Amino acid sequence: MRSERIGARGGALLGLALAAVLVAGCSHLPFAMEPLEVFLVGIEPIESDNLEQRFDVRLRLLNPNQLPIATNGVDFTLEVNGLRLTRGLSDEVLQIPALGDAVVTVTATTTLLDLLRQVVHYSANESASFAYEVHGRVHRSDSLFSVPFYGAGQHQGPTATETETQ
Repeated sequence: MRSERIGARGGALLGLALAAVLVAGCSHLPFAMEPLEVFLVGIEPIESDNLEQRFDVRLRLLNPNQLPIATNGVDFTLEVNGLRLTRGLSDEVLQIPALGDAVVTVTATTTLLDLLRQVVHYSANESASFAYEVHGRVHRSDSLFSVPFYGAGQHQGPTATETETQ
C-alpha cells in the first residue's frame, strides 16, 4: 500500500516537473511574435537563360518585436499587379535586431511565361504605375518555427507627358 502511495505521488511529481520543463521550453517559441513587415528595396537582373530569368531582389525586413530574430534563411514570392512575378530563396544568415530592420539580398527566379504575363499586363495598362505584394517567411536559426512577413506598395512610374518632354 505504501509503494502505491509513493508511486502515485511520484507520478504526480514527475508530471508537474515535466509540465514545468515544457512551459519553460515553450517560452522561446514564437507564439506571441508579430509578423515582420517587408519593403521592396530594389530588383537587379543577373545572368539568366532563355526560359528563366534571375534577379537579385533586395528586401528590407522590419522587426516590430522586442526580441531580435536570428535567421538562417528567407523565402518569398513577389507579385506585381496581382500576378506572380518571381520566387526567391536564400540560406543567408541574418540578424534582425529587436524593434529594428535589416536588408537581405535574395536571388529570385521567374519563368519566361510569368515575365510575358507581366509585359502583356503592363502594356495593356495605360498607367505606368504598378502595385506589388511581397509575402514569405524568415526561417529562425534558434527554432523550428518561421516568422511570416508581408508587404505591399505602389510604384509610380513616369507619366506619358513626362516621357514626351524628356
